[in-house]
Amino acid sequence: MSLDLIHADCIQYLTENPQEGRFDMVVADPPYSSGGAMRSDRAQNTTTKYVNSDSGNQALGDFLGDNKDQRSYAYWCHIWMSLALRSLKPGGLFLVFTDWRQLPITSDAFQAAGVVWRGVVPWVKGYGRPVANRYSNTSEFVLVGTKGPRDSRAGQPNALYAEGFFQYRTTRDRIHITEKPVALYSHLFKVLHEGSHVLDPFLGSGTSALAAHDSGLNFTGLELSPGILQRAQARIASHVGAFQPANE
Repeated sequence: MSLDLIHADCIQYLTENPQEGRFDMVVADPPYSSGGAMRSDRAQNTTTKYVNSDSGNQALGDFLGDNKDQRSYAYWCHIWMSLALRSLKPGGLFLVFTDWRQLPITSDAFQAAGVVWRGVVPWVKGYGRPVANRYSNTSEFVLVGTKGPRDSRAGQPNALYAEGFFQYRTTRDRIHITEKPVALYSHLFKVLHEGSHVLDPFLGSGTSALAAHDSGLNFTGLELSPGILQRAQARIASHVGAFQPANE
């Protein structure tokens, strides 16, 4: 199985290195540019926005690309989603994480990019900050789409199935502020046959790469921040053993 981790901005990389019809799935956890209703809120560093003041994760450091206003976020999503869609095989799956604030604008950009809309799957994290006289925000969401039609007939040969509801606790010991559980990605990969190829345009801590390796999948991950990529490479190497990082 191939495992390629590439230091690159996803828009630049997919523009300069067309990947037409290469991948069976795109799974993306982009910066949400969330964490506040006003532009001044969004412009704060990511530690201030997303980490509790008493959390041990205060020392993780910030990540890039999380301070866009709503209009620029929509345009940016449309660009990278269009390029990523081009890289999918016909019928390939396109999955994008988002939160409640950005769910409407992200779903608009998703469909504007040409993705066939297939629904929203909730990820229930099991806890949330209490909100007086309202409901705690205990979930994030996975937008699900395809590149054109995808065979979903029951009883077809070699059909794979996965539940449309995830309930996993967030990772306690993280190397990235928004790191998600390996089990969550493994759940997402249940609908892929062994040997399928996954693209992650926002590698982050490398969780998707670990789950892909454990699921017998080929994997290509892109990461803009060299420091975050180095931490991801070290984490993955300790899990899967020595591998040769791509230098594209």
